[in-house]
Amino acid sequence: MTSGDVVSEYIINQNKWLIPAYLVFVGARTPERRKLALAAICTTYLLIALIVLRRIPISSVSSGMELTQRGLKVLEQAFGWSRVNTATVLAGGAWAIYLSTNFLTNGRFKWLPLGLFGLSSISLALTGGRMGYGAWAAIGGIFSAWRWRKGILLLPLAMALVLAFVPSVQQRLLQGISTNSGDTEIKDASELTSGRTDAWPVAIDRISASPWFGYGRHAMVRTGASAEVARREGLKEGERGFPHPHNMYLRIMMDSGLIGTVPILLMYLIILKRSASICRYKKGEAASIGMATLSLVLALLIAGLGSQDVFPVQGTIAMWASVALALRVHRDMVLGVYQAPELMTEPAEETVQAKTANAANEPEPLWEKARGDAARSRYL
Repeated sequence: MTSGDVVSEYIINQNKWLIPAYLVFVGARTPERRKLALAAICTTYLLIALIVLRRIPISSVSSGMELTQRGLKVLEQAFGWSRVNTATVLAGGAWAIYLSTNFLTNGRFKWLPLGLFGLSSISLALTGGRMGYGAWAAIGGIFSAWRWRKGILLLPLAMALVLAFVPSVQQRLLQGISTNSGDTEIKDASELTSGRTDAWPVAIDRISASPWFGYGRHAMVRTGASAEVARREGLKEGERGFPHPHNMYLRIMMDSGLIGTVPILLMYLIILKRSASICRYKKGEAASIGMATLSLVLALLIAGLGSQDVFPVQGTIAMWASVALALRVHRDMVLGVYQAPELMTEPAEETVQAKTANAANEPEPLWEKARGDAARSRYL
């Protein structure tokens, strides 16, 4: 590759997916704009769910094999994404829609959030992506333990109903597992993990050879690991093997080593922490934005155990826009300029006059000034 190709492929094409996020961060300065941005993000995921419902008939849920075949072919034609990526997008998108719709509609349509959540979850089931199933359940468990204690009892019941009445989901989850004679055993680990158990040991061997700096982009192909996996799977010469280890964390380690992996994971940790910090209110704009962002980022990090990429790609445009929206709210809160409908209460006139008089007579404490300056210095 020429230097121009490198710039085009790894700088321009990689970062162009962040342009909507930048526009959201710069533009979402008022409650009205933030509400429009959140509505646009939720609409994106809802449209993806509707496209899946249109392309894959609901009758496919009766057979895991049919769901697998349709997921491999139809989703590739509809989006250009694999079923794994589509399932990850919908796993986080379903929860983001549920957590945001009640705020966007001002609570006027009581059953709308639950209905849209159910529709998105059905679309997720139709993709046949098992990592998406796992991410969906894990996000529900995390939010139940954190915010909705009743959900700890309801979530297992909901999962049991899905497994009982949607045979294809059960068949996909148990693919590669034998349950004959009342005993449960793994009959084919490669089938259970869709070949990932063939790729992971090879990737780990390469990582152990260069743990600090890695091998650069496309390390799986450049180091010959992909060809080795192809030989283990019995693929003929010329047939495509694993171009990456189908594990986001192994992929980062192969490409960037520990030197690059630690800052990237710290960045995601900061995003999660700041998104959670703006959820101090149980209801309202900030809580909806924070929890929607948490659900989308958690879906990526959980499903990353089976695939995904830490760098911006087409399927994560809306996720990064949501991250930018959460960071904008967090920034405004730190700077003391955040305005939201739930905070806009009219204080009594006497209280305002009393506070104004006290503020005029009392100097600002030095520690308060220092704390405010330190908070502002992080952004200015």
